Amino acid sequence: MSFCFDHKLLNQQIKSQSISLAPGSQIKVDFPMKPAKIEVYMVKNGEYFPVELNQSGQYSLPEKSDDDVQHALSATWNKDNNSQYYFGMHIR
Repeated sequence: MSFCFDHKLLNQQIKSQSISLAPGSQIKVDFPMKPAKIEVYMVKNGEYFPVELNQSGQYSLPEKSDDDVQHALSATWNKDNNSQYYFGMHIR
């Protein structure tokens, strides 16, 4: 998966719009129309680490508190219909 963007600008936007969640919180990835493929990555220092979704489309945040976590999500419905989302969370 290739994500193309201005890292500095995106990081500023993500940080300014991040929400606060408790360590170990469950995140559910859900769409009104189920994509054929979903990929979620945790982003740290410009590196992308795959996140495994369970059968319900959920994953857990790290247990470490006082951490800022950024994610990239890619959803594909068909060859002409796909989206990429970027979001962040403050783990408190």
